[in-house]
Amino acid sequence: MRLKVIRNTVLFFFVIGIGSVFNEYYKIAVDSKRSVYSLFAVIAEENSDSNVVEMVVGDMEAPISLVEYASYTCIHCADFHKNIYPLLKENYIDKGKVRFTYREVYFHRYGLWASVVARCGNDDQKLFFGLTDLIYEKRDDWVNSDNDDLLVLDELKKIGKIVGLSEDKLKSCIDDTAKIKNLVEWYRGNIKRDEISATPTLLVNGEKFKVNSYEQLASFLDEILSQ
Repeated sequence: MRLKVIRNTVLFFFVIGIGSVFNEYYKIAVDSKRSVYSLFAVIAEENSDSNVVEMVVGDMEAPISLVEYASYTCIHCADFHKNIYPLLKENYIDKGKVRFTYREVYFHRYGLWASVVARCGNDDQKLFFGLTDLIYEKRDDWVNSDNDDLLVLDELKKIGKIVGLSEDKLKSCIDDTAKIKNLVEWYRGNIKRDEISATPTLLVNGEKFKVNSYEQLASFLDEILSQ
C-alpha cells in the first residue's frame, strides 16, 4: 500500500486555566495506515452561549448538591474517583442524600480529548459516568503515551470501545469541532464564575470544600444532613 503523508491536520488548542494560556499549534504527519484526524479547532470566546449537557447522577431533589470540578489528566482526581467516589456514591448518592455533578476542567488537550470520548455516547449520563470511571482507571495507559497525540487518541478510543462505541462513532465525536468549541467555552465560563484554580475542587451546596479523605467528606456531609 502506498504511504501518504498527511500534513494538513492542525490541532489548535486554546484554554485558559490557573492563570496560564495554552495557545499552541500541533502539526501531525501520519501515513494512511493510521487514522487521520481532521481539523481539531477550538477557539474559545467569552460570553458565548453553551448547550453543553451537565453530567448529573442522583436524586434531583437531594438535600445536598455536590459539584466536582476535575481534570481527567489530574492524578489527584484519579485518586478521588478510585478511593472516595465509590463510597460517596454508595452511601450518599444512591441513597438520595446527594446530587452529584461532574464538570470537566481542561488544563491540557489530552484532558479535553478524554472529555470528548466520555461524552461520545450522545451525552448519556449513565454511559458518561461509566466511561469516566474507565478513563481514570486506565489513566496511565493514555496519559503516558510518550506525548504522542495519535497514541493518546488511540488509547482513549480503546476505552470508548470497551463500552460499545464504534470506531466511526468515536471519530465523529473527535471531529466534532462545534461541540469541542462549546466544551471549552463552557469550561472557561464555569471556572471563571466559580473561581476554580485547582482540581479536584468540590462545591458542596455552593461552598468550596477541599477533600482529603472519604471520612472527612462524609463527616462534612453528615453535619449538613443533621441540620
